[in-house]
Amino acid sequence: MKIFKVKNFHKASGVIKLQIFMNTKNIKIDKNRFLTGFTIIELIVVIAIIAVLSAIVMVNVTNYIAKSKDTATKGNMHSMVVNSIKYYDVSVPIYVGLCSDTTTGFSNAYEAIATTKTCNAIAQSWCSCAASAADSAKWFCVDQKAQVKETLTNCNTVSYCGSASAPVCP
Repeated sequence: MKIFKVKNFHKASGVIKLQIFMNTKNIKIDKNRFLTGFTIIELIVVIAIIAVLSAIVMVNVTNYIAKSKDTATKGNMHSMVVNSIKYYDVSVPIYVGLCSDTTTGFSNAYEAIATTKTCNAIAQSWCSCAASAADSAKWFCVDQKAQVKETLTNCNTVSYCGSASAPVCP
C-alpha cells in the first residue's frame, strides 16, 4: 500500500503539472497475511453446504433408481407374457410348469424381477405378481390376459396370484 502526496501545483504554458512524492515511511507490509489460508468457520460453512446439496441429490437419485427398477419389472412382465404364449403354443396347451420353464425364457424374466414376487400356474391360467420398488403400497400383476396392471391390492396372497385353484390378478 503506497500513499501519494501532492507537493505543489503550478501552471506553465497552459498545462497543469503535478509533482507527486511517495510517502513510504510508517507503512508495514504483512507478507504472511496472504499465506494464512481459510479459517475454520469458512471450512465448516463450505462442508455444511456440500452436505446439504449431497443429501438433496441422494434423495433424488434413490427415487430414480427405484422408478427404474419398476420400469424393469414391467418390462420383465411383458417378456413373461410373450414367453407364456410361446410355452402355451409349443407344449401341450396348458400352463402347468410355466413358472419354472427355461426353454422359452419365462423363468429368466421372472428371476430378473428384483422385488418380492410370486408366480403360479395351473392348467388354463397363470399369474405373476411383484411389489413396486418405488412405492411400498403398489403392486404389479400380469396373467394370461396379457396385461401388466398396477394395483394397490397385495396380489401376492392366496386370493389372487398365490391361489392354487385360480391364479388371477385383482
